[in-house]
Amino acid sequence: MTANFVRMWNDFGRDIITNGHPFSVDLLRPVPDAEYSTICVENLVPAQITRAFLASHRSQMWGQERLYQNFRRRILAAKGVEPKLPQRPLVVLSKKSHSIWAKQGKLHRAIANLDSMVEDLRKLLPGVEFHVQEWHKMNSWEEQLGLLGRTSILISPAGGVSMNGPFLPEGGALVLMDYLANEKDSAMFGCNSPGESCSMEATFWSAFPHITKLYYQTKSPSGVLPDDGNHDGHYRDNYSVVVNTTRLLGLIRPMLLRQGYGDYLAPPVERRKREVGTVRPHL
Repeated sequence: MTANFVRMWNDFGRDIITNGHPFSVDLLRPVPDAEYSTICVENLVPAQITRAFLASHRSQMWGQERLYQNFRRRILAAKGVEPKLPQRPLVVLSKKSHSIWAKQGKLHRAIANLDSMVEDLRKLLPGVEFHVQEWHKMNSWEEQLGLLGRTSILISPAGGVSMNGPFLPEGGALVLMDYLANEKDSAMFGCNSPGESCSMEATFWSAFPHITKLYYQTKSPSGVLPDDGNHDGHYRDNYSVVVNTTRLLGLIRPMLLRQGYGDYLAPPVERRKREVGTVRPHL
């Protein structure tokens, strides 16, 4: 009998969940200790709790890039997904309409003006396809991976909703919303001082070099809205970002050019001429 020896911790309360009970490799079910006097293990992987999102724990991330990349590769292979940039640029925007942390009917760490922002982007870049996605409403993980695998740029709030970013194709880009640091969390997340724009997971995203990471900066309290109407100053958890479309365009337009989508950024009339291949007659 081969088993995995697992010890799982709750990182918030430091409570032991499994307390070292062995698990069957085939069935992944607890095996009572009394059944075996000896536990054999094919692969033993010693590990520690890693706070992957905290800049103060950056040294714990050293050497883990390969681990994350292998995890990504195996998931994609198992689901039969081969990510590749599409011929026509596709920008997917994550609509965070559900969160276990949100109060009923309220947003939680979302993009507050998502609908009007997308409307403006479609007018400014008519050659680009913009798709708004509520990930929890998709039918399967395979469906989610299929969409991510043909996405040129993913625009997402910070937090758990952005954790599908690793499955973007090689050469893809991820635009993440920063938050406004306060006195309590500026040092923890590697911000220079309170009141500055701060990324929640930049330390973690450094482990995925196959995609470009871009950060939409939040520069003042006027760039956020409280999720429950209470201005408590906890910008990381209780506020949603109000995006300035012009500033966002300054991030995604150069990225689309780098990805080779220059023809799709041209004015509609000029783009049609290129598609048709207008030839000037000889005089």
